Amino acid sequence: MDEAKLEDNQMIIQHMVEIYFDMDFGHLPKSEEWVKERFEFFHKYTLNSLHEQTFNDFRIQVLCGETHRKLTESFDWDPSINVVYDSGRNYVETLNADYLAVTRIDSDDMFHKDAVMDVRTNLIWSRVMRRCLTFRKGWTWDMINGFIAPRFRVSPPFYTHVFPKVLFKDWEIYNAQHFIGHGKAGGRLPDTVGLPDFRTCVIRHESNVGYDRRGIKAEKLSLEKIESLRRKFGPDFTTDEGKIRRILNGFGVEL
Repeated sequence: MDEAKLEDNQMIIQHMVEIYFDMDFGHLPKSEEWVKERFEFFHKYTLNSLHEQTFNDFRIQVLCGETHRKLTESFDWDPSINVVYDSGRNYVETLNADYLAVTRIDSDDMFHKDAVMDVRTNLIWSRVMRRCLTFRKGWTWDMINGFIAPRFRVSPPFYTHVFPKVLFKDWEIYNAQHFIGHGKAGGRLPDTVGLPDFRTCVIRHESNVGYDRRGIKAEKLSLEKIESLRRKFGPDFTTDEGKIRRILNGFGVEL
């Protein structure tokens, strides 16, 4: 479905899950090889986790940049995806709704199957301002070193902005309040709603943009470092294949 009703007042809300793919944001985009690898990774993990959602009344919007536009336009995108370029301004302006909810996730991370349902259940809105919800505590799956560890951020990249129609139709306001770094996206505001724990998973792999940007090479850790992480995180840290398999199953991953 393209629209849903807010139960208490029957207002229409358009809900989108938005993924930054190769947007021209400073350290992005990467090389063509990186873009091709990320396309495969995105479909295998991020998109698959979205298709596994228990609540599926939302649109999937992938934001691509102009630098590799010819390449990304040639990709065989899944038909469930709406691909837009730069900030998707023209697409947003066509939406007909009382409210727009935009849930953000990176193109190499995953949502637990109940994550979007959690967003929907806890939606807040205002007629005059943007409201924010966020998943602060989740998992990190280190594919290189074979462990899963808890991850906590006060203002993480897994946030949802809810805009009244008057704001998301005003592009200057929408652009200024939404397309900002997640550190300023609302997670630190006192009225931000925190969502249930362990509904997100950051994947550590060889092509992580964040590691590249900070000059960190994703590589095998020593046994001593693994044990120090185990002491730091306690029982939520695991290298046990069975436990890892059970956790990832909730994200639609079968090992």
